[in-house]
Amino acid sequence: MKPGDVERTYSPGGRSDVTVVRDKGFGVPHIYATTRAGAMFALGYAAAEDRLFFIDILRHLGRAQLASFAGGAPGNRAFDQMQWSVAPYTEADFQKQIQFGLTHYGAEGEQCARTPSLRGGDQPLHLRGQARRDEDAG
Repeated sequence: MKPGDVERTYSPGGRSDVTVVRDKGFGVPHIYATTRAGAMFALGYAAAEDRLFFIDILRHLGRAQLASFAGGAPGNRAFDQMQWSVAPYTEADFQKQIQFGLTHYGAEGEQCARTPSLRGGDQPLHLRGQARRDEDAG
């Protein structure tokens, strides 16, 4: 990329192994990494920057929970019912995916089972999600 075409340059998460350069024309992220882990982190980061709302919609669609996210219109409720009848995705399915990562990928798989907590440190994804739902209710 030509220097005059750069909109901004940053290292997501303060990482030293990756740099993201966004172009002026369309804001497309160009990712330069010295490690695979850095590249993967930056790819996810850039995707979330650009499409987090859409990713969240797809997450709700996949779990047949569109109505809880987008509103209880009859079409949304019908879509949830259809999705659940065709391809239900349960918490047990999610946990099986996490366990598969742990079993088949060792230390790298551990990354998929843990995520930074808002309070610092790590806690399992399913516990973090449950804690968040409990906090929202109270």
